[in-house]
Amino acid sequence: MQKWIYYIVFVALFTVSCKKEIISDNPPYIEQWRDKYCGSYTVYDTANGTTYQMEIIQLNRRFENNIFIDSILISNYGNKFSFVLSEIQDDYSPAFGLPNLFPKLDKNNHRWSFSGGMIWNDDMDTLKIHSTISNIAFYLEDGVPVYDCNCVDLAVKNE
Repeated sequence: MQKWIYYIVFVALFTVSCKKEIISDNPPYIEQWRDKYCGSYTVYDTANGTTYQMEIIQLNRRFENNIFIDSILISNYGNKFSFVLSEIQDDYSPAFGLPNLFPKLDKNNHRWSFSGGMIWNDDMDTLKIHSTISNIAFYLEDGVPVYDCNCVDLAVKNE
């Protein structure tokens, strides 16, 4: 009789302690730092004292080798440009580089040399954008005034 009690206790403990492990191909969603800056912004152009609207949209996110890899669209930067940043990996850095483009076409099909970067300020929901924008190589052929700027813009996220 005592053997049966031990057997029942053993079986009960064994079945309770054995949990089937569920493995999912899709990891649980964790807010990434890039999620914070997706949205619309009012950008203060410090070079000429104007404002314009800019938008940052997450296009794609995939999970590969235990890392989220993102692509985002930055729309209407400098009131001229839209571009896609691809293959951004989770490094939890508040800064990211903008592409070095030569030539980069603006919304009026004028050509530019473009490079820069953005830094996120968590305390104020702002992006500080540093960029070098120049049309010196193209202004004669494009028939536009010369523009050469090492710009610093401040983008404030709209609620």
